[in-house]
Amino acid sequence: MSLINQDLTDRQEKILYSIIDSYLETAEPVGSRTLNKKYDLGVSPATIRNEMSDLEDLCLIMKAHSSSGRIPTDAAYRRYVDDLMNKINAKLYATENQSLSTTNYNQFIDADKIIVEAARILSSLTNYTCITMLRTSSDIHVEHIELLPINYNNFVMVVVYSTGDVGNHIIHSNSLLEDEDIRKINFHLRSLITKKEINEMDEYKNELIRKLNDYPFIRDSITSVIEEEFNSFRELNFHTEGLTNIFDYPEYSDMNRLREFIEFVENKENIMKLFLEEENYFYVKIGKENSIDILKDNTVIVSSYLLNQRIKGKIALIAPIRMNYPKVIEAVMTISWKINHMINNRN
Repeated sequence: MSLINQDLTDRQEKILYSIIDSYLETAEPVGSRTLNKKYDLGVSPATIRNEMSDLEDLCLIMKAHSSSGRIPTDAAYRRYVDDLMNKINAKLYATENQSLSTTNYNQFIDADKIIVEAARILSSLTNYTCITMLRTSSDIHVEHIELLPINYNNFVMVVVYSTGDVGNHIIHSNSLLEDEDIRKINFHLRSLITKKEINEMDEYKNELIRKLNDYPFIRDSITSVIEEEFNSFRELNFHTEGLTNIFDYPEYSDMNRLREFIEFVENKENIMKLFLEEENYFYVKIGKENSIDILKDNTVIVSSYLLNQRIKGKIALIAPIRMNYPKVIEAVMTISWKINHMINNRN
């Protein structure tokens, strides 16, 4: 049986959670005398010591250096966090804000502003670093594409997506296009691009260029506009809030570690790996559960949002392992729940 799922008696769990609460508050190793004085555990210090010994055997607490006190392990935090998340979920469902479910919201929501503002609020509430990511859903396809003449040598390229989004681009031709030319160009565009997902477009780019070789005076403009249009959908946008908050924590007093953390956050490839390694709607990774080395002394909380039919957003909160889990997790889960609930109930 996993240590995380190891059954504990009610008394063992109460003692374990008291150790965690005390350590989160003081950052000091916890001894039986401290527990006896600080918490109403209803047992003697000797009994507490025996239970602590059993918890240590289960790898849920460990002896701190040069101290008789104990500190929680990552496995202890995992039990604590899982229990906490279940309680907060139950609280959110029990206290559903009816005004959110009955209010109509404009369908044209500015996804970037919502996700960045949520991160700003979370960073301010928790005093930790928050990072956002916006990305486009991978299954969007082109419903319609057409080159429409405006005047003698100017055209507009219209692209309609499965989400209802419409792209418009002005294209200039250095030579006159006859009606038959426009008809043939539109035929090639529709046959190669419509009903294709935007992430597949690179496969058809060379074929499109070949089909338009008879129109070199407008071919490059068309392919350039199409590439620009599709890249705007495939773009990943990142934003960071509260990076300087890390200076407030002793865990980052080491300058080398501080520099490594800042370099990690400022590298887009690193952040992409952080966000894309797991697709769960909401998850918490504690310490060594993180696959990224620089984060193995941190807790990472990631929440996801479906902001409209084509845009997905994520917020990652990064904090030291020793943090105020009840306050932080409730803040992240509440904001996540409210935003998703609001969007899913809009007309």
